[in-house]
Amino acid sequence: MYYVGLDVHRDTSFCVIMDKAGDTIAERNLENDVLEFANFFAQCDQPMEAAMEATTDAYFIQALLTELGISVRLAHPAKLRLIAESSSKTDRSDAHLIADMLRMGRLPEAYLAPAEVRQLRELTRGRQSLVRTRTGLKNRVSALLRTYGQKCPLKDKFGKAGRAWLESLQLPTMAAMMLDIYLAVVDVLSAYIAQCDSKLREISRRDERIRRLQEIPGIAEVFGPMIIAEIGEVSRFWTKRRFVAYCGLAPIVRQSADKTYIGPLRRDCNHWLRYAFIEATHSCVKAPGRYRDYYQRKAQQHNKKVATVATARRLCRLVFALLWSGEHYQSDHAHAA
Repeated sequence: MYYVGLDVHRDTSFCVIMDKAGDTIAERNLENDVLEFANFFAQCDQPMEAAMEATTDAYFIQALLTELGISVRLAHPAKLRLIAESSSKTDRSDAHLIADMLRMGRLPEAYLAPAEVRQLRELTRGRQSLVRTRTGLKNRVSALLRTYGQKCPLKDKFGKAGRAWLESLQLPTMAAMMLDIYLAVVDVLSAYIAQCDSKLREISRRDERIRRLQEIPGIAEVFGPMIIAEIGEVSRFWTKRRFVAYCGLAPIVRQSADKTYIGPLRRDCNHWLRYAFIEATHSCVKAPGRYRDYYQRKAQQHNKKVATVATARRLCRLVFALLWSGEHYQSDHAHAA
């Protein structure tokens, strides 16, 4: 068995091949090209296993190596850096380190999502990027109106009546031109977001896990697919505590002797899941029920921000329990979570 370590970049990858004894069989800086990879690995007559850091460019290299019959593992970048602190850091030394850790069975692995999970992530994350861009443009419109002292008499300036009001405004030439451009781009983005929503509904109809999550108050047609996409396989989380930490809803805790420090929320988490649960909580607490009662109690004891995170944490534990058990949501589950 040969062990391959790769330090992957946008255009090139430094590859190192080691044997069981840790001796270097071959090493080279390769262009990220199918033929160049195939020619390099053709010199090896033994089965190979490869590893690289989990980065954006790693998924293309992983697919390329899989086509060549080489199994691939992803290394957790943050954990790898903790293990591999060194004053000397080069592409070659990083590739050697990864190959060596793979050979010794000490590689801190990251989750390698299957292709269908990655495709769903592309859709949910891409949709959210479009929504953020549209929100930014709407904020630009609001700022432009404030600049010229225009106050919309309607609650929704981007609704049908609001758009009619915007089109009737008399603004200076350049401001009027930019307003027309902003609104035109908002319309284009809205059309693409609607296209994403249609695809999400189609996927939800085929995925029983998503349909079960959408029964939970606050988790609508958008957050159900997003949560499933970011989790991948719930079996990789052994406990609720690990799952809550991965979702970014667990605080930092440091304890020494009789002193305990509870700090802010962890940063090393899946920020998409944290966003999904926080936004779902905002919707959930608007409807009468145990979640709103719990939120209101926490808000009275602390403040609204603390109450939102605490309620999101409870919602997160409920999702974990339902995915593990395969049960459908019932109002009693809210109390159990």
